[in-house]
Amino acid sequence: MKTIEINEVLIRNIIDNKDGLYKGSLAEYFVICFLSDNAFNPYHNFRHTMTVVCETYKAILHYQNKLNKNEVKALLIAAFFHDFNHSGKNGNEGKEIENAIIAMENNLLEADKGLSKQIKTLIKATQYPYHKMVNSLSEKIIRDADLSQALFDVWIQQVIFGLAKEHGQRPLEMLKKQIPFLSQITFHTTWAEEHYRPLVNTKLEIVNYYLKLFKKNGGEHVVA
Repeated sequence: MKTIEINEVLIRNIIDNKDGLYKGSLAEYFVICFLSDNAFNPYHNFRHTMTVVCETYKAILHYQNKLNKNEVKALLIAAFFHDFNHSGKNGNEGKEIENAIIAMENNLLEADKGLSKQIKTLIKATQYPYHKMVNSLSEKIIRDADLSQALFDVWIQQVIFGLAKEHGQRPLEMLKKQIPFLSQITFHTTWAEEHYRPLVNTKLEIVNYYLKLFKKNGGEHVVA
């Protein structure tokens, strides 16, 4: 079965610009996000940040002939900051995005100041539920990358338990919500359609298996 995952080798390549796809490095931004307050959140945590960074980079490698070096760097910086200092609570995503943008602007290196407007637009593209159309390839890439963790092998911990905690729900409630979410999931790039779409049906099968397990074994009525 095809899977997607982050790994430290890829992270190092991204930070150190091993493929030469942008100018400079991203070391300072990695350190800033490593030390952010949201690193310990149940879902909007350091793992989620690095997932979006890695998946964004994989898409960049695919589309590198269509993106210039400034576009690549703006995309990666946006991936690092898109959920910066997220409160770990549901219900005010507009404010979360505003806070992420402020943090980005406050921490942007002098050499990258000219990318501020572009990065801001990309961070806004990740606000969920979606409130704006995405037009540029960069916006489509980061939006797809932000969705990808729903398909990871660590999905049950990150989404079912982690996102449920942030939403103030029981994990079983979040598990049930995966059926409509996955059934209606939309990808914005052909790259994501190719790499993520094959994983959707597999994940739906897993969700249905767990739900049948709960129904058969009375899991909905277990009292701690």
